[in-house]
Amino acid sequence: MSDSWSDWEGIPYHEALLQWDAPAHSDLLARKISYNGSYQEQWSWPTGGIFLAKAGHGYYYREVPGPREFGEVMSDWRMFETSAIAIKEDEVEEIENKYGKFLFVDVKNDEGEDCWLFLQGDSRGLFSGYECGATRKNREELLQFAQNYRVK
Repeated sequence: MSDSWSDWEGIPYHEALLQWDAPAHSDLLARKISYNGSYQEQWSWPTGGIFLAKAGHGYYYREVPGPREFGEVMSDWRMFETSAIAIKEDEVEEIENKYGKFLFVDVKNDEGEDCWLFLQGDSRGLFSGYECGATRKNREELLQFAQNYRVK
């Protein structure tokens, strides 16, 4: 049994754990680690990206980050290495959806573009993403996305 991550592989949308209306020209990659059942998906498109991690039997992705940890967790995105760390706890907004607390913030990325950053975690895994630029969703569309996405 392997104790390391498999290579990232392209998979069809219908095989993804994340079910949503993906933007046109989205790329979807997935990988897994066989010994503990952990699984990751990486969605990307020209103005954004989403990362989904299923915990499996591992504990790393089972931690549920809150507003205090938001900036630190989101600084893992290359476009937010500096700007996310500066996010203060009271700047993070939250709404409830079927998975718990969906955290989000309107922020400029390290390149100065207006962006949405969002994060949700529960005992099954972690979900984070961003969308930037003039074509990003408006606030109402982001909140609608938070209510409508589904994880298999």
